[in-house]
Amino acid sequence: MVGVQSYAPVVKELNVTPLVQQFALVFSVFGGDALLSHHAIKGGKIGTGRPISLDAAQEAFSRFCEGVNHSEGAGQTLVSPWLDQDVIYSDANYLVYRTRKGTPKSMWFRMGGTSSHSMEVKVLMPTLVYVYSRLNGSLKIFASVTDFVTAETPLYVAPLPNTSSSGAFCYGSASKPANNASDEAIKAGIHEAVFDSFFTHLTGTNKGFVGCNSTEDFINMWKDLAKKKKVPTRRQLVKAGLTLSNVLKGAV
Repeated sequence: MVGVQSYAPVVKELNVTPLVQQFALVFSVFGGDALLSHHAIKGGKIGTGRPISLDAAQEAFSRFCEGVNHSEGAGQTLVSPWLDQDVIYSDANYLVYRTRKGTPKSMWFRMGGTSSHSMEVKVLMPTLVYVYSRLNGSLKIFASVTDFVTAETPLYVAPLPNTSSSGAFCYGSASKPANNASDEAIKAGIHEAVFDSFFTHLTGTNKGFVGCNSTEDFINMWKDLAKKKKVPTRRQLVKAGLTLSNVLKGAV
C-alpha cells in the first residue's frame, strides 16, 4: 500500500506556509516480514526508498502532529521530519547518519608530535556511517561500500585514525557534542571532532586498509588515493563483520 503525503490540504486549512516537499510511505509485506520505507517525491516522480523503523515513523508522525497543533492560527511554517535524507535511524537513544561516497574531506596528520609538523591530505571518502549515542555522547564510525545503508548492510572498518576496528571513535582532546543539541548541531560537532582535529596514529587493531601494517603505510595509502582522486574500494577496506542491527543491539 502506498500512502502519498502532501501537506498542501492541511496547511491550506490552517493558513500556514506549505512545504514544497512531498513524500510517500510504502508498506510492503513479504511472507511474515513487513517493511516500511520512505520515498522522496521530486518532479512528480517517486524516488528510491529508504527503510525506516516503526519507532522512527511514529516519532515523525508525532512531530508532524505537534507542528500542526503549534502552527494553528500562528502563521508558522510546518517543519517536515523527512528533510534529511542522510539520517538512517533516529530515536531517543541513537542518531545514525551517513555521509555519501565521494564526499571530499581534509585529513590532518600531525607528525613528530607538534602542530608545526602537520600535513593536510585532501581525500574522497567512502560512505561513512556515524552511530552517535544520545545517552552518553559516544561515537562509532564505520564505512560502507554503498550509500544505501540498511540495518543489515555489511559494515567495514572506517579508514580513519582514532577509530578502532569495532568502530569506537576516540575524541581525545576534542569536545563531544551536547546530548540535548539539535541533530544538525550534533552532526556539526562530530565533523569538527573527526576532521578538524589532528590525526596522530592508528588505534588498536585498526590498520586502516587491507595490507597496511603501520601509520606510515596508512598515510601513504591515503596520499596515493588522493593523488589519483580515487575513493577506497571494497577490496581495500577491512570488513568489520558487523551490521547496524548488531551495533544498535549492543553487540559491540
